[in-house]
Amino acid sequence: MDDSSAAALLSRPSQSDPSVEDKYKFLARFGADGVGHSGRALLDHLTATASMLQAWGEDEAVCDAGLFHSVYGTESFKRAILSVDRRAEVAAVIGQRAERLAYLFGAMTKRSFVLALSPRGPGELTLLDGRQEPVARSDLKDLAHIFVANWLEQFPRMPARQRADSGPNLRPLMVWLNPPARKALDDIYGFDAKPAASTPRAAPPRAGEVQTLDDLVPTELRLQLSGLMDRNIWRYGWRANTTQVTHGFWHSHFGGGDENCLDNCEADLLDRPLIAPVVALWNLIRQQVLGDHVPVRVYANGHTYGGDGHMHTDSAQPNYFTTIYYAHPEWEANWAGETVFFDQAGKDVIRSVFPTPGRLAIFPGDIPHAARAPSRDCPALRSVLVFKSRARNSHDAPSLL
Repeated sequence: MDDSSAAALLSRPSQSDPSVEDKYKFLARFGADGVGHSGRALLDHLTATASMLQAWGEDEAVCDAGLFHSVYGTESFKRAILSVDRRAEVAAVIGQRAERLAYLFGAMTKRSFVLALSPRGPGELTLLDGRQEPVARSDLKDLAHIFVANWLEQFPRMPARQRADSGPNLRPLMVWLNPPARKALDDIYGFDAKPAASTPRAAPPRAGEVQTLDDLVPTELRLQLSGLMDRNIWRYGWRANTTQVTHGFWHSHFGGGDENCLDNCEADLLDRPLIAPVVALWNLIRQQVLGDHVPVRVYANGHTYGGDGHMHTDSAQPNYFTTIYYAHPEWEANWAGETVFFDQAGKDVIRSVFPTPGRLAIFPGDIPHAARAPSRDCPALRSVLVFKSRARNSHDAPSLL
């Protein structure tokens, strides 16, 4: 048993039942400490899931089901440590109710589980072998808590795309959860966030000013945007301006013409499900900060170590703004990657904006600026969404977005 698995045993949920030690010995005997799961040992994952359920106030049977929830394997986890012909042995250790919940968790399809949770759900689960299994609402409630605990335990180790894609399946579980579990899920996904219309509107930046906003973008939208950055949308070789001839960086273009074009590019963003989160972000920026602006260029840039952007300005046109959104899900101080702003002579730095995830930086297009690449220590892609916009004029059609 390695150090992490030993630590998991020491940090197991505290229960008064003297047989609790038998449960951990049983898991260890069948190799739970030697099987990998979501970037750690299966035993660690099972223990942490059970601890989360106990912290939410779930009863012992549900906690034990959480402790054993993947032992038979699941639709996505194929490395079972026990076959279903050992169900009686598991029931002897954790009890019939806990074993049934653990079995159903592993045997059900996720699609049928989501359908069963709906208001007019079928009252049964489809199992991976095609059979239908009747299920009571009380079992569904228990399974919902195990499902969420299992998911949240893995969340810090998930790719951004996986985090984002799961939101629609997790939202229906909110009504099934007790208050502590509901809060835990909402803290991660922001399902209960207030609509943008209820938040005070910010004034746009003044001439020469760089405005930063950290709390404007809801958590759920942040997850969707970082998930988009995790997809295969990138092409390498983009350059910030004509002075940048040696090294490029990653780029993905969503709308608008060349860098001098001032045409409204809303039509480029319509009816494209993949970039629906980008459109949602633009509408939020427009409604809450920029007012009656139209987008003229919309794209994403990705920077890795050594891929700096050169100093440049975006436009000398009046009422032209650039908005940068930092879309990566995590960032650390030693990873660098700041956006640096210069005086008009390009001789001195007047502002440096750290790429905090979820942050917006909004500024007039005539301020010289440059993207600094991540440091050598950074393992992530510095990913930003960029909106270049101008005030709407009499020639623009009504907004299509």
